[in-house]
Amino acid sequence: MEHTIKTATEDLVNEAFGVKLWEHLFNEEFLINFTVKSIYFSVKIVLAIILYKLGKRFFDKLLTSYENTKYYKNMDESFKSFTQSFLHLGIKILMAVLCLIFLGMKGSSLIAFLGTLGLGVGLALKDSLANLAGGIIILVFKNYSVGDHIDVNGLNGTVKSINVFSTSILTFDNKVITIPNGNIISSPIINYTSRHVRRVDITVSVGYGDDIELAKRVLKEMAYSNEKVLKHPDVNVLIGEYGASSINIFVRAWCKTEDYWDVYYGLMDKTKPTLDKHKLSIPFPQMDIHHYNR
Repeated sequence: MEHTIKTATEDLVNEAFGVKLWEHLFNEEFLINFTVKSIYFSVKIVLAIILYKLGKRFFDKLLTSYENTKYYKNMDESFKSFTQSFLHLGIKILMAVLCLIFLGMKGSSLIAFLGTLGLGVGLALKDSLANLAGGIIILVFKNYSVGDHIDVNGLNGTVKSINVFSTSILTFDNKVITIPNGNIISSPIINYTSRHVRRVDITVSVGYGDDIELAKRVLKEMAYSNEKVLKHPDVNVLIGEYGASSINIFVRAWCKTEDYWDVYYGLMDKTKPTLDKHKLSIPFPQMDIHHYNR
């Protein structure tokens, strides 16, 4: 009996709550206020989007004007690409904050929101922050610059741009590879163009029965005959090792960095004709088989 009364009471309360909620939702004054506020907020969102677009376009034009100044054009290419990437990101963040203020978010609330957002983003994007720090380190210590030929973790190419979070390199077969800056600063970097002069190394094999002194002399003459090989430092021609079927001679010539591949392939092209001209052989691995009749 008591349970039945309790259940009936709860049903009456729920029914009364439902009736009040229904009356409130479909109250004429409530519907008018809700409609007006919805329209007002929708208009503010549209205006905020327009503000973002116009503001971003305005700051982009300012940035373009700055990029046309003499000071910017004389800036280091690496710093230039990093600054450009950083400013574009800053413009987007600035316009997003201005739009939030326009939508009615108060300064204290905005600071608290940005602080919470920054903490969350920092935890979620800790690798990106490491990449940002890596970009700054690259600019400060100048491990490489835009236009340098580098090798990072076996990735070989010319630096195309240094951005806030990554570096783009253009490979010799025209592929663009993007490497996070954090990975770069934690890896060995080979910079082939940081010096004005490079050494070209080739190895030439001749037979044990050949005149080694003659081979060394003609290889040195061959190297000096290339007009892009420098006279100083001297070309070195040395016996590098005694192989299983050949004597390996190391030819070491110096050239300007930008001439490296021209010199390398030029020497490679002339090596065999030079040896053939002086009747010097290039041995190749071979096996002698002896057959015995028993």
